[in-house]
Amino acid sequence: MIRHALLFCLFFSSFAFSQNGLKEFYLRRSLKQDGQQYRFFVLDDNKHGVRFYDKKKFYFWYRSQHVMSTQGSSSGSLLHGKFEGFFNNDQLAQKGQFRKGLKQGEWNYWRESGTLRYTENWRHGHLRRQNWYTDEGAVHKTVRVSGKTTTLLSGDTLIIVRQKGRKEVHTIRDHNGDVIAEKIYYDTVLHGKSKTFENGKVTSTVVYENGEIVKNKEAETDSEKRESFFKNLFKRKEKSSEETPPKEKKPKEKKKQKGDKNEGDHPQS
Repeated sequence: MIRHALLFCLFFSSFAFSQNGLKEFYLRRSLKQDGQQYRFFVLDDNKHGVRFYDKKKFYFWYRSQHVMSTQGSSSGSLLHGKFEGFFNNDQLAQKGQFRKGLKQGEWNYWRESGTLRYTENWRHGHLRRQNWYTDEGAVHKTVRVSGKTTTLLSGDTLIIVRQKGRKEVHTIRDHNGDVIAEKIYYDTVLHGKSKTFENGKVTSTVVYENGEIVKNKEAETDSEKRESFFKNLFKRKEKSSEETPPKEKKPKEKKKQKGDKNEGDHPQS
């Protein structure tokens, strides 16, 4: 009895393994694209796909020997499971996981020499973090994404990007955390006032319109401001004196003294 049970278990496990192997073989894809050899898996047609597409996310899908990426939709087999890309020398180029067409978890990207270029961390199709590496393997740039705010740390410079619809406000800080510049973009093009700072004060303002400079103004120093103030003050006084005519001087009347006779007075008889 025990022997029969063991044989049944072995048969069932081998059958399940062969079924999974066939299923995996059926869902596996391989193709050449963008100078790389892709190996990946697609979502089983028997599984539920995406019910509601998020218009802010990019979905990866496969059709006609091409991997496509579309914002807010798809029109083919969604990528699902392990994804690998290889250079022509069989060196790994990229590696990560997909879940129903969306990038998920950790992704790694390499140079053709085999050194790590950068890494990413994804959550349900949203990029959360990037680390960029030098040829020697040291991190030289870090990107963090939290909601509508993206923080980029490169060397001693910190760039904070705040998204407000089509508008982006870029604030640049130095290693001390002081603001050294502020720029405004609309649809990734400079539009509005771009300011530079020094010791907390604005040193220059450049006004952009659709990427073109329409006004450029250097801020005045304190001494220049004082000089400009007195110049304007004297100009106002000169202008005021020119516009106002001088008042005519009236002749002074002589004071009457005792004994003086008024006009029209007559001597008594």
